[in-house]
Amino acid sequence: MKTIAVIPAYNEERHIKSVLERTRKYVDKIIVVDDGSTDNTARIARKVPGIEIIQSKENRGKADAVSIGIKKAFQYKPDTIILMDSDGQHLPEEIPLLLEHIKKDNAVFVSGERAHTKKPLLRAFAGIVVDFLVGGKDILCGFKAIKADALKKFDLEGSKNYLIEIALHDEARRNKVRIDYVPISTVYSKHIKSKIDYKREFLSYIAYRFNKLKRSIKQ
Repeated sequence: MKTIAVIPAYNEERHIKSVLERTRKYVDKIIVVDDGSTDNTARIARKVPGIEIIQSKENRGKADAVSIGIKKAFQYKPDTIILMDSDGQHLPEEIPLLLEHIKKDNAVFVSGERAHTKKPLLRAFAGIVVDFLVGGKDILCGFKAIKADALKKFDLEGSKNYLIEIALHDEARRNKVRIDYVPISTVYSKHIKSKIDYKREFLSYIAYRFNKLKRSIKQ
């Protein structure tokens, strides 16, 4: 099973080398999308053998970075695409946990599930609210394994920044793709700083839902 990891990165010079060196043990190829970093993220990533890097000139947000990486991954005809963050929150050593469900249980969309009780208070609250509004488990977790054939049918247009996680769940439902959840480690430290602007993300969520409604009416 050919597996490609798509990893968006923005100012992650502290973590990127470790994440890439550990991830390459479990996948056939890694595509890093540097989302306009102003530090040494891209330079450090290039030193890791076998990594393909796409560099954006400006910071356009996680949704754009993930979408760019997915489109590039499709060119290599993978069976499965791994989505994961570059800040050290997702342990590369747990990639086999997600892939095992793809291989043994014939799953199509496998998402990591972290314990809300082990998260910082604000992140836990935001996660619980999103799970309630959208319907799912740890929806904001960016650690996923999705079969490429299913992912090709997903329309991710209109999602901005961290709403990409909600858009992926929405599209799974629209395409009648079952989402399986796998418990993963909940990793936070003083070196892992959230880039989420919760007020901005909430307003973006309202706009995203409104635009989805308009598009569904037109159809």
